Amino acid sequence: MISRSKCFKIINRAAHKKLRLYCLPYAGGNASIYASFKDQIGDEIELVAIQLPGRSERMFEEAFTDMDALVETIYRQIASTLHEPFAFCGYSMGGVIAYALTRKIEMYSRYRPEFTIISATKPVELLIQNKKHMLDDDALIDMLKTYKASPEAVLESRELMDLLLPTIRADYQLIETYKAPEGRRLETPLILFNSEEDMSKETICAWQKYFKYDAKYITFEGGHFFIHTQGDKMIEEIKGLVAS
Repeated sequence: MISRSKCFKIINRAAHKKLRLYCLPYAGGNASIYASFKDQIGDEIELVAIQLPGRSERMFEEAFTDMDALVETIYRQIASTLHEPFAFCGYSMGGVIAYALTRKIEMYSRYRPEFTIISATKPVELLIQNKKHMLDDDALIDMLKTYKASPEAVLESRELMDLLLPTIRADYQLIETYKAPEGRRLETPLILFNSEEDMSKETICAWQKYFKYDAKYITFEGGHFFIHTQGDKMIEEIKGLVAS
């Protein structure tokens, strides 16, 4: 059983649990991005959002910049629960973490995720070409404004941004410096959630090279942050995966 702690936000306790779904946020995001899933996720899926350091009640903890170190920390926290059916859902940055966690578990545990959902996430070989974490503060803020995902008042407040930018920068460094190991392809079923307003099917489906079996590809409207407008559809797709 997962206990409530600063590391986990239990969004939904399932009365008739069939699966525990670990959810991971986008860069700069926190566990609360999944809070709206609670009302519709039902009583068969226990939804546990992983709260990473450097945000929310963990604001004053240093955010990770090394993927292997982060994955090792999360793995140790969830290893004792992996005998129960589980899966991962990662959004943007969270998709890379979900992949790395799946790989770690396949290497070191006798258990396997039922599936791994990678949402709105470019493959690691494309992310490593980016250098967003090396932008100066003003350029990074200007880039965030183009995403239209944060309130303008927050982006215009230098005091708030001075608090937030170190974590945002660390998040980009985390995924822009991670090199996926070559060799073994993962056996966990891969599910790809994508908006073709954000990236092409061909781009996100390049994740296939890291997985043994054919991915299931599901499209959404709404651009990169479709989680905020298409949450209902995401939930229905997740419930369908659990039921199948």
